[in-house]
Amino acid sequence: MHVSLCDSNCQNARRKVEDLLQELYKRSSQRDEVIDPDLNDLRYRLAKVQVALGKYNKAIKLFDLTIEISSLNFGKRHPRTLSRINCLAHLYLKSGKIRKAQKLFAVVLEQRRIALGAYHPNTLFVKNTLQSLSRISPIQLYFPLLFQRLFKQK
Repeated sequence: MHVSLCDSNCQNARRKVEDLLQELYKRSSQRDEVIDPDLNDLRYRLAKVQVALGKYNKAIKLFDLTIEISSLNFGKRHPRTLSRINCLAHLYLKSGKIRKAQKLFAVVLEQRRIALGAYHPNTLFVKNTLQSLSRISPIQLYFPLLFQRLFKQK
């Protein structure tokens, strides 16, 4: 009895959270709002929540919007903007879109080299990620979802 009550409460709480996220997503996706850095930070956090929930398409839209607004507010080389591009690249990688991820990692690497220097830890981290992606076989590039299913960790 206690377990089923807990499960019921958890399901109700999850539904409420998802409803609130849906409403926030609708409001945060509107482009005619003021370009407010704080609101953009909320969009960024919401994108990360969407990733955690497995809602990659919504997360991609929000990441794109936060990158656009960060670029306008701070510039393309600002660490905040580059961090958001890096998160989007990781999301593409996670969803099997390896070529898109490689392109974004290359952008982040070049901009971090210019802004932070070639030997900064953040620059080196992106460089290592990009090098590991270059070792992926062409078959994996053409059939990424197949490889995800075959080699999925349990």
